[in-house]
Amino acid sequence: MSSDDPVRVFQHYSTLNAISNGRGEVILGRGSSIDSFPLFGHDLSDYEELFEEKAGLFSEIIKGEPVTWEGKARAPLYNQDIVPHIKSRSFPV
Repeated sequence: MSSDDPVRVFQHYSTLNAISNGRGEVILGRGSSIDSFPLFGHDLSDYEELFEEKAGLFSEIIKGEPVTWEGKARAPLYNQDIVPHIKSRSFPV
C-alpha cells in the first residue's frame, strides 16, 4: 500500500469481490519491496508516513460513503463517491 493509490486498491478489491460473489479479502501491508518507491516519485524517508496516510484514506473509502480527504500522497477528494460499491456491509480487511 505504501506506493499504491488507496482508491485504486479499493476499486480493484471491489471489482474482485463482485466477480467472486463476495469472497474477496484485503490485507493491507507495506509490501515486501521498496523498488516501487522511485517509480511513483516517493521518497523512502516518507515510508511510515505514506503507509499511515494511505491506510487512513482506505479506511475512509471502505465506509461506502462519499469521501472528503486531503493529504500529501495524492490529489484531494471532495465528497467523492468511490465506485464500484461493495454490496455487503461487512468488509474483511
